[in-house]
Amino acid sequence: MYYISIVMRNLLSLILIFTSLVSSSQVVKGVLTNTKSEPVPFTTVLLFNASDSSMVKADVSDSTGLFRIVLPNGETSYFLEIQSMSYQTHFTEIFTGIKNFNTIQLETDNEIKEVELTFQKPMFEVTGRGMIVNVEASPILSSGSTQEVLAKVPGMVVNQDGSLTLKGKHNVRIYMDGKPTNMNQKDLVILLENTPATEIEKIEVFETPPAKYDAAGNAGIINIVRKKGTNLGFNGSAGLNTGYGNYHKFSPWIYGNYRAKKINIYGSSWYYNSK
Repeated sequence: MYYISIVMRNLLSLILIFTSLVSSSQVVKGVLTNTKSEPVPFTTVLLFNASDSSMVKADVSDSTGLFRIVLPNGETSYFLEIQSMSYQTHFTEIFTGIKNFNTIQLETDNEIKEVELTFQKPMFEVTGRGMIVNVEASPILSSGSTQEVLAKVPGMVVNQDGSLTLKGKHNVRIYMDGKPTNMNQKDLVILLENTPATEIEKIEVFETPPAKYDAAGNAGIINIVRKKGTNLGFNGSAGLNTGYGNYHKFSPWIYGNYRAKKINIYGSSWYYNSK
């Protein structure tokens, strides 16, 4: 009887932990349809902060028109902007916390705005192996750092240590211009935080990497494609992290990058002093 009691208590604890984790996950979701109640697949859904209209996260609806965005922690008001070719841009009402829109009906855009045929790349392109994020073509994405752009990619989560999680899977590998970065986590975070999004042409997200990438032991590949000819030559930065609690903490750092048309050399140096 005592053994059964212990098992029951442990089982109850697991149920409570699971319930807590589920309840703490704030999600906004819905299904996109047209006026004929047909699903509208592969549509860009943007989540904006209602207070300053800054973009927070994005998603792309699946083949059934379903979208799902996990909200950041905190009680903040948001609204959605939904963009799709041949349909009018749709804005939702402002909401806070968990929100299920059920069905959102998009109106067909019948207005002919220009006689001249023009072409504009979409913000997100769904491919057979993953997704292409056209940073250069989007004013919303081409501001801030590369790290901030990655945080807005559908299915991507930037963890507290700067590591990336792609659709719940860890061990995502970062490439630049088709070449592995081969950096430790700390150096990679500094590189991404110090690379302006204005230097990026696009980001390729491979859930199923092509054969030319060594995908062994990882959950996907992120290939950051920079604009050709940008920042040729030497550039770098230096900084100092310091603080004092029970003991002092002192950590200066410096990194440099030399780039030519066919070569890129990166190096960094750290000193850390703390009791």
